[in-house]
Amino acid sequence: YEVNEFTWNLANNLFCVTTGQGNVELYDYPSFEQIATGRGHTSSCYSVEADPSGNYLAAGSADGSVSLWDMESMNCVRSFGKLT
Repeated sequence: YEVNEFTWNLANNLFCVTTGQGNVELYDYPSFEQIATGRGHTSSCYSVEADPSGNYLAAGSADGSVSLWDMESMNCVRSFGKLT
């Protein structure tokens, strides 16, 4: 198990980690209970950031894609490669 990056969503008392397995995992704070796992990448996720509204997470992966996650449902709402 490999954790590559984490970010806080202080408004909702949540934090998110990216893993070497290509997952985005959401945890409650302060209980540290895992709430959800998003599986949307075929390679390690190296970056993650919550948007200022606390509604979405963006995760970047070594597979060359960026995924956008709805934080309430942890569904991937969009995935894209090179931005043009």
